[in-house]
Amino acid sequence: MAKQATQPNADPPISKFLERYRKSTSYIYRCGILEFFDFLNGKRMRGFNCTTDEFQNYEQFASDYLKGKRDKGRDFFLFVKNMDEKKVAPKTANTRYYAVREWLKFHDIIIPDKIKDDAKRFKPKGGRRTDFEYFDQKTIGEILAHGDARFRAFVLVLASSGIRLGEALNLKWSDLTIPDRQKYPEKPASLFIAETKTGNSRKVFISREAEMALAEWKKVIPQYRLNAEKRARNLGKESKHNPDAIFPISLTVVYELWDGALRDAGLLNKDERTRRTRLNVHRLRNFFSVQVSSKAGDQVSEYLLGHEDQYGHAYDGRAPVYWEEAYRKAEPALTISGVVLPSREIEELRKLNEDLQKRMDTYELILRAIPALSGGESVQAQKADLEAVRELLQKK
Repeated sequence: MAKQATQPNADPPISKFLERYRKSTSYIYRCGILEFFDFLNGKRMRGFNCTTDEFQNYEQFASDYLKGKRDKGRDFFLFVKNMDEKKVAPKTANTRYYAVREWLKFHDIIIPDKIKDDAKRFKPKGGRRTDFEYFDQKTIGEILAHGDARFRAFVLVLASSGIRLGEALNLKWSDLTIPDRQKYPEKPASLFIAETKTGNSRKVFISREAEMALAEWKKVIPQYRLNAEKRARNLGKESKHNPDAIFPISLTVVYELWDGALRDAGLLNKDERTRRTRLNVHRLRNFFSVQVSSKAGDQVSEYLLGHEDQYGHAYDGRAPVYWEEAYRKAEPALTISGVVLPSREIEELRKLNEDLQKRMDTYELILRAIPALSGGESVQAQKADLEAVRELLQKK
């Protein structure tokens, strides 16, 4: 007999809590809460991708837990102690600690101060423990060689703009501004980041390489959506992506695509202590910071990354052209493949194009003149036509 799908909880205790937070925070807290229930259950209750049915099982587990008589404070303490014993990375442990504490508080479960103090003593201390590797243009190029149009556009936008993963996943096509390339061949395309970690919107720039990758990705999005909807129907689900989203994918899919490309490129290395990917996709933001700092200075890098300066956003009042010109200085260092031409070469190409157009106009006049020259006109008229063509050629 087939197993019946779990019915949605009428008052989901996890989802209801997560609704209070932004998308990025909600995702992190969700992971922490699910880890807490895996610990209480004694084993993991989900696969790598937590399916809808699996998540409903967590909702039911959480509902039963809240109604039960277990000592919630002690459970919280033992969970934190277990993270210390398993040597969970301090930053990860910290987010799980706050996720579970806030979830319990949301459901009116107050942890006694003594237990909180004991839990803090066991909470893993220190900063990051993963021995990350650092990107250069060659390494990113090797990774891009193993991705599709969607992956290429996503990675190039991250690497050339410095935005966070969550910010990229929230982008809409209406946030993208591409200048008139006939009038402004050098002006960088820009993205308006409305939803940020700090709550302050900002404008960032992308390389011409990323701009072209987005154009290629946009061409195949309709087919991608059809395929995604078909897969969802086969799984009994409904595709919920915003039709205006530039990247209609989830954070889980991003990690899968990234690790898959690393694996195909022979670059998937994990830290033995933390089991985290050493070439983490989040490190693309570090790549941007290093490259921009080296070419345009730390101040420009920090501003474009959305960091608040020590003077309280004192540099925000500068004209947009200042940041555009600063970004253009750094663009060659942010370009993974292809060539970014300097202003002098762009101007030379423009003049060459104009010269070629004039020559084409001249040749057209010659072709029109040939029938007339052989059409029985008077010698005097033919000489006049030939002289007119000769003068045109001399001018060109």
